[in-house]
Amino acid sequence: MLSVSQFSLALLLVAATASTDAVPSGDYYSAMLTAVNAARAKQGVPALCMNKKLQAAAQRHSDDMAKNNYMAHDGADGSTMSQRITEAGYEWDGCAENVAAGQEEVDSVMQGWLDSPGHYENIMNRDYTMFGTAYSYNKDTTYGIYWTQDFASGETEACDGGNSSTPVTPAPTKSVPELPATVIPSQDTPATKGPVVTPAPTTPAPVSTPAATTPAPVATPAATTPAPEATPAATTPAPEVTPAATTTPPSASQKDCESNF
Repeated sequence: MLSVSQFSLALLLVAATASTDAVPSGDYYSAMLTAVNAARAKQGVPALCMNKKLQAAAQRHSDDMAKNNYMAHDGADGSTMSQRITEAGYEWDGCAENVAAGQEEVDSVMQGWLDSPGHYENIMNRDYTMFGTAYSYNKDTTYGIYWTQDFASGETEACDGGNSSTPVTPAPTKSVPELPATVIPSQDTPATKGPVVTPAPTTPAPVSTPAATTPAPVATPAATTPAPEATPAATTPAPEVTPAATTTPPSASQKDCESNF
C-alpha cells in the first residue's frame, strides 16, 4: 500500500530572525544524512541513502518557503509534497516530509524533529530507503532559514552514491530572493506563542514563536498516517510544529496524495 506522511516543525529563535548571516555552515547535506542515519541506527533501522530527485524536491520547497515567507507542506503554487516528489521524477511507493524554520544548524533542527513524535516517526520509518534534504535562507522573512526533509521508497529508484552524504546538488547559499514578507498562516492550527511544546498527535514538537523578547518553541499538532503499509493519516504543519500527513499515492493518471493539513 502506498502512503504519504507529512510533518512540519517551526522553532523560531530571536537570534535567527535578527541575524543577516544566520545560515547553516559546512556540508549540511552530509551532516543531516549522518544525523538521520545515526538516529535510525540506535533503533536498528537500516540507513537511508541520498537521492538526487528527493534532493531536488526538498530544495524546491525550501526555496519556495524562503521566497514567499511561509512554512507549510503545501507550496505557494498549490503543490503538495507528493506532487513535488513526483514532478522531480521520483516514482514512489511511499513518501514523507518534515519541514522546519528558524534553526541555524543541523543539530538544532534535527533535535527538534527527534523530540516531536510525528517527525520522529518519519525519520525512523523503515519503509523509506532514500532521502533528500535542503534549506534556503532569506533574511527578510519571519524565520530566515527554511528546512525540508523528504523521505521515500520506490522499486524503480536508486541511491545516488549509496549511503553517502555527498551532495547531489550544490549547497544552497543565502542568496534566496529577498521579497517582501507575506506570512502565510499555518493551515489548520493557529500558532501558539510562548515556550510551549505540544505533542505530535495534535500539536507536534518544538515550535517557538518569540514571547516578549525570549524565543520559545511552540508545537502545533501533527497527525500522521502510517507509512507504505498504512492507510493515510493526517497532519497539521506549522511554524510551531505542524503534523505529518500521510496520503495514498498517485493514480496512473496523476500520482499524488492528499495533504492532511
